[in-house]
Amino acid sequence: VFILYFYQEKLLYYPTNNNLSPRDCSLHDTQEIYLTADDGIKIQVWYHGIHKNKSIFVFLHGNAGDIANR
Repeated sequence: VFILYFYQEKLLYYPTNNNLSPRDCSLHDTQEIYLTADDGIKIQVWYHGIHKNKSIFVFLHGNAGDIANR
């Protein structure tokens, strides 16, 4: 616990600013959309169209990095 106290800031996740688009990740049928929450924060979303009779997959990548890193 003593060591964690002094190194706690190194355990935090800092956002990256690489701004990769879906095309940069070879996702040519995927759209990049920005949503604005009620508090004014912008949220970047990648949307890939839904095909009939297919399952839907929602991926929440967490707070470290961005979706292009996954």
